[in-house]
Amino acid sequence: TKIRKPGRVVDREGGRLYARLWEKALEASPHGVVIMSWNEWHEGTEIEPSVEYGFQYLNATAKYAALFKGGGPVEGCRGAELRAYAEAVERGLRLRLVNMGNCPALAVVAKVESPDVDFGQRIAGYLAWAMGNAAVVHIPLIEPGQSAEFFLATSPLKDSVDIGVEAVYYTPALTAARLRQRFSFVALTIASPAPLLLNGTVLRAERGVKVWLLRGSLVNITAPLRVNLEG
Repeated sequence: TKIRKPGRVVDREGGRLYARLWEKALEASPHGVVIMSWNEWHEGTEIEPSVEYGFQYLNATAKYAALFKGGGPVEGCRGAELRAYAEAVERGLRLRLVNMGNCPALAVVAKVESPDVDFGQRIAGYLAWAMGNAAVVHIPLIEPGQSAEFFLATSPLKDSVDIGVEAVYYTPALTAARLRQRFSFVALTIASPAPLLLNGTVLRAERGVKVWLLRGSLVNITAPLRVNLEG
């Protein structure tokens, strides 16, 4: 692409130039506004999120687009906040990261460690690697109110399992944030002559089934009169 005048560099003035261009456009009461750049990196006019500017120009675009449509300025996001939930099964761990904030969580790197688990190479859902007692999962984006789920295959779990989850992620302002949580599971063997409900899930345990529960959590079992519990 040929570099157009006024040349390779136009001073953005910390975002003030982009704001003035929008304000001039709105003063003309146009039928529409066209932004002639998104990822023109070679011209230095990109408004796509970047290391240098974060989401500054995308947020400014949302603000002025809302004014153009006749509404007020949109509220800026306050931050991303991830929370982890874990479930243990016989040969794996199912983890879910939920964004409780009102900003996207970007470039999430989640590390799962446990001295009680040997992670296999099969990790369903995202780009990941596993070695011995640790597994790392890369998640590009978790929107506000959304979650990312993945399954980590493991060696058969012991009757007592401790797991640590640590995640580093970024907000649209490119501010780093960190999540640290620990989970402790204990095995319980259930035997029942008829199907039962364990925390709302149907469980067939005629020959005995081992389940892993969060230590200290409440368990809701709806079962026939005769149920054997070991653990």
